[in-house]
Amino acid sequence: MATLTHYSARETATQDSIFTTLTPFVLQPGVGEVFQNTPSERFVWKATAETTGGVFDCFESFIQPGQPGVPEHIHDTVDEIFYVLEGKIRYKLGDNVLNASAGAFAYVPKGTPHTWLNVGDGVARMLTQFMPGGMRGFFEATSQLLQADPPEIAALIAEAGRWDTRVVGPPIVAGSPPPSA
Repeated sequence: MATLTHYSARETATQDSIFTTLTPFVLQPGVGEVFQNTPSERFVWKATAETTGGVFDCFESFIQPGQPGVPEHIHDTVDEIFYVLEGKIRYKLGDNVLNASAGAFAYVPKGTPHTWLNVGDGVARMLTQFMPGGMRGFFEATSQLLQADPPEIAALIAEAGRWDTRVVGPPIVAGSPPPSA
C-alpha cells in the first residue's frame, strides 16, 4: 500500500503549524503543471496535497471528444468533485448515468463507482478535486498504464489498489446509450 498523507478536516483545523506554513496563492488561466493522464485526457494541476496541507488536490482536465474515458472505479478513502467548465460530460455515478454541461457540479462520495466520457463535439473542460489530498502519486503511477496501446488493465488494477482505488468496470464508450429520461 502506498503511503498517503491525508489530513482530516478536524486535524487540519487543530494544527496551527499548517496554517502558519501554508501560503495563499492565485494561478492565472493556463498556469499549472501539465500532465498527460490518458491519450485523451490532459490535466493542469492547480493545487496538490503539498500546497494545501493535505486538505485537497485540484486540477483542470481537458478531455477529447469521443474517446473512451477511464475505467469505472471506486476511491475508498477520498471524495471527488467535478465541475464542468465547458462541453458536455456523461457521468456514470453508481447506477445512474446522466449528462452534464457547463456549470454542472457532481459530488462523488468515497465508495461510489464512477466514470465519465466527453459526449460533446469539442474538447470538454472540467475542474476535479479530491478531498483529502494525496492523489497526485496515483496519477503519476497509473498514467503510463492508461496510455499503453492497449491499456495495461491488469497492471492498472494492481497499482490502483496501492492507492485505495478499485477498478470495477469498463469505461463509458462513445455511442453508449444516453441516460434515460
